[in-house]
Amino acid sequence: NTVWTGPMAVNTTLFIVISYKIVSGVINDVVQLWINPTPGGAEPAPTLSATNTLADLGNVNRIFIRQGAAITTPFIEMDELRIGTSWADVNPAPPTAHAVTGGGPYCSGGSGLPVGLAGSQTGVTYTLYKDAVAQTPTIAGTGSAISFGDQTAGTYTVYGTNSGGTTTMTGSAVITATPATTANA
Repeated sequence: NTVWTGPMAVNTTLFIVISYKIVSGVINDVVQLWINPTPGGAEPAPTLSATNTLADLGNVNRIFIRQGAAITTPFIEMDELRIGTSWADVNPAPPTAHAVTGGGPYCSGGSGLPVGLAGSQTGVTYTLYKDAVAQTPTIAGTGSAISFGDQTAGTYTVYGTNSGGTTTMTGSAVITATPATTANA
């Protein structure tokens, strides 16, 4: 029965985090609510905090979200629901930037040169872009350096994405094709 009734403008995107802490003892569970905390940031003081004065829960097996008033009940549109046991589970930081590796000249007609990242994170999907066009396949982070394999002439950048956002990796790899030369005897 925790309610927050602050004014919100229509057609406004909100980031809402709700916490229910089951505390040992009776009539002392804590409900907390955050409105628009900094994405990927540390846990701030809650917008609302209340102690449950009804019977304590043994577990949480459902939630109820309602938008409305006594006279009307407009709709609520949700595009994501995250459930976790920690702040970081529901509000993860965006990926860390790692250096793009590779680049240089190669002989025309060859297979190209390797492009990769000096490091990666698990839980992050990395996308290679050639001349601002996404390439496939994407690569899952391993916690170590990763390679996108040999690439042909172009300028390569990499973006890492997780549920905390998208980060541009540092630097780029520029690969150029040089004409093959022949030796005269």
